[in-house]
Amino acid sequence: KRQARNTSLLQPPNISFGSSLAGQLDPWADPSGNAFAPQSPGDSDLGDQLMLMPQSDYKAFSFRVSEQLLWTSNAALTERNTLDDFYSKTQIGFSYVPQLIGNTYLEISSDYAWYRYDRNSFLDFDSLNASAGIIHVFRELNDLSGWFRYNHLRLLDGHGRHELFTDHTLEAGLYYPIPIGRKHLAFGSYSSEFSLDGNPGYSARHEHSVTVGYIFFPTDRLELSLYYDFFVLDYTEIERTDLLQNMGVSLAFRIREGIDLILQGSYSHNDSDFSLFGFDGDYKVGDAGGTIGIQVEF
Repeated sequence: KRQARNTSLLQPPNISFGSSLAGQLDPWADPSGNAFAPQSPGDSDLGDQLMLMPQSDYKAFSFRVSEQLLWTSNAALTERNTLDDFYSKTQIGFSYVPQLIGNTYLEISSDYAWYRYDRNSFLDFDSLNASAGIIHVFRELNDLSGWFRYNHLRLLDGHGRHELFTDHTLEAGLYYPIPIGRKHLAFGSYSSEFSLDGNPGYSARHEHSVTVGYIFFPTDRLELSLYYDFFVLDYTEIERTDLLQNMGVSLAFRIREGIDLILQGSYSHNDSDFSLFGFDGDYKVGDAGGTIGIQVEF
């Protein structure tokens, strides 16, 4: 379940649904995207002013497809007898985020992903994610945004297509961007997701997370992103609480409008209080690889 939700760096954090470059935000215009007038000799007479260039019209509908090729140090997410492997993630999805009124937006999105492992094909699975909710941007609070959404997750065996896990959840969160000059952006976010009907029940859990990150735009086509996640995973039907930490880096290159190449690496450490018959939920895992993503907006 963790892999189905958190291996893609195309959209960190969850609120960044509008662009295939990591960290770009729509429907609000991100002020770090080089939307500034060039420097001139008379700037000192005017003081410090932000001269924003006109932005293109907002497009509510986006369609995306991506292919990820990654190496992982721990394919099965176990503490002992770890299995390193290469795997691919092929993903297709869409988002529809029309403006309702003012700075409030409707969000409807869905993604389907195929995870396929090289040497450990018994781990292959498919993932279906669908969500619907509301996003509001508080312009008066430096573009603080909040969201509330319903999510549906379904995991399927990669060969027999029988159901491995399904859940309905409610999620609420906040995202806060912190522009630092014309080429730098820091951000922080918080979200809580509550399981309503996980099946099988022993896998159902509430998730609470805090994310902080930094994005550097050296050019219009390059983007460097760093992030750190801290999750509290509270299982609903068994006595188990996990503390999961993720940290990662990605370098995105815009080949042309709507086509991006992303190189990425991440490390995760899960600390669990669960133990049964010598098995516990602790694990460490590192991933590294690349993604090619295509996104069309209209």
